[in-house]
Amino acid sequence: GATNWQGATNWQGAIDPGTTSLLPATNWQGSRFVLFLVPPGFDAPGINGQAPLVQGAPLPDYIVSPANVGTKFPGGKYIEGSTYAYYYIPGPPPGTWLSHLEGDNTGTPNGEKILFHLVADASVAMDVQLARSTYNPRDPVTIQAVLRRGGGVPGEEHTTFDPSAGEPVTDATVIAQITRPGATTPELPSLQLVSQGDGTYIGTYDSTNFPGTYNFKVVASVPNPTLPGTTFPRESQQSFFVVPPFVPNAVLFATNSISIQDTSNIVSGSVIVNNTRTGSGVELSLGKRVTTPGNYTLKASRITILAGSNVAGNVFYNQLANTGTITGTTQTPLSLPVVGTLPAFETATIGTQDITVRSNRQVTLAPGRYRTIYVDAWGTLTFTGGTYEIKSLEVEEHAKLVFTAPTHVRISLGFQVEDDAYVGPAQGSTIDASSIVFYIAGTDGISPFSKAVNIYPDAKVFANLYAKNGTLVMGDRTQATGAFLAKDITVGKKVQMTLATSFSGLAKQAGSNWTQQSMDIPETFSLSQNYPNPFNPTTQIRYGLPRQTNVKLTIHNVLGQEVARLAEGEQDAGFHEVQWSGRNDYGTVVASGVYFYRIQAGDFVQTSKMLLLK
Repeated sequence: GATNWQGATNWQGAIDPGTTSLLPATNWQGSRFVLFLVPPGFDAPGINGQAPLVQGAPLPDYIVSPANVGTKFPGGKYIEGSTYAYYYIPGPPPGTWLSHLEGDNTGTPNGEKILFHLVADASVAMDVQLARSTYNPRDPVTIQAVLRRGGGVPGEEHTTFDPSAGEPVTDATVIAQITRPGATTPELPSLQLVSQGDGTYIGTYDSTNFPGTYNFKVVASVPNPTLPGTTFPRESQQSFFVVPPFVPNAVLFATNSISIQDTSNIVSGSVIVNNTRTGSGVELSLGKRVTTPGNYTLKASRITILAGSNVAGNVFYNQLANTGTITGTTQTPLSLPVVGTLPAFETATIGTQDITVRSNRQVTLAPGRYRTIYVDAWGTLTFTGGTYEIKSLEVEEHAKLVFTAPTHVRISLGFQVEDDAYVGPAQGSTIDASSIVFYIAGTDGISPFSKAVNIYPDAKVFANLYAKNGTLVMGDRTQATGAFLAKDITVGKKVQMTLATSFSGLAKQAGSNWTQQSMDIPETFSLSQNYPNPFNPTTQIRYGLPRQTNVKLTIHNVLGQEVARLAEGEQDAGFHEVQWSGRNDYGTVVASGVYFYRIQAGDFVQTSKMLLLK
């Protein structure tokens, strides 16, 4: 890790034809050094008969020094700080360049780590872009490369790509070599990126069946105009991440929108809107004095929280308008869709028999196919378990629909539960709300009721409802235990909702108490590998906290210096995810290279390595 200096050291690096500028550099800690350069075609001082440099003696003519760089390379510069030095060399000849360091080791008697850097700014610059860095299983990934001659612009720390500079390169051969998660070599054949005629090359990769990090290298073979019949390469290495499919621990899950009205209480469970809303309005809105629990999350692209509401869990969003109180963390941006693979939906093949239960009557119905089922006020209908396929189902006020065994109810049009009615396990049965699942296929337009699912005020529902094509309405003062999935969900005032889902892990304790086996609460502290890795320009860092604790998450360079502080302070138990954009605490883009991210959470300390490539 260190070098004891006795006068000098050498380092070399090569550049290819077409390079317009070179930035050799070195960094150190406490000593004093001067950086010299040896152009292609010469050996380093003291090597192969070359005379060593002698203090006070004239420099050999071939040496590039701070004093002569501007003469040898018009426009060239030598920039020096207390712990670094570098050259800016415009128009360097191709070949092997040597960095030669002269000086004294005055800062660290036991030696110190000296870093060398060589950055080449090519006349042909390539920029590689993805639509996003995270994908769901089976999502197509479009890789776009842009090649321009003269598109590289020297920046303060590294060369940047200017898409408006230079001329498009339209005659290159561009491929992407993609390595799947767990593999060590790229899959064959490589993905061919097709020229669009304007310097843009596009290819689509659609084999994203496996979750994990996909590393890929885009290689462009560019014809060399100065040497016909030859090419020189341009390369870019990046990665993207495919999230594992999962069903969230959501008590409310909508694909389009959720509205929770005043004074409703989410006892347990997350509230999630999967996609961007079609039509006007935000995806998730909480009225006044709504409460949601800790250890669960709110996730939606746009969220509105009104005054008096108390959100105890973490909030993930792209836009947030909040006049309430959030005691959890707030994290943005949020990648959509939130969930890549939704639970399987069961459809009905309906029968021809209608069933009517008159007032104050009790009827037991075997599983099978039916047309319309109607339970009149104060009536009781018992389902004995299995699968029921129905056109529409209506439970009138004060009526009961009870279940004695695990049951799936498939409804082709609509489901309505009126005032003070009950839907759930029969008294004395051994099942619970997660054992009862309704699949309602109807839309609001074709349902015989005003919406696909109508739950009237004061009803009590202990079941899972899945209305993927329509709206689910929970009336005022409804007590609902289960999981409720729909295109759109409206929750009235003073509604109480508790998670008991058949779509993700939940365990039942004695009696009617439920304990969530939460996907959001880890058993131990953890720090995951960032993804994507390598990355450009952003990456995600995920860590787990089994209990509330004080957390500090920092980024360090290879010298151990802190570059950025991403999190600091008390955080709730759960999994947390932070994005780093490759900038330091002052907002400046950092250079390519190896960085370390370090978490300290109570007594737990862990460090991991990541690679920023540009």
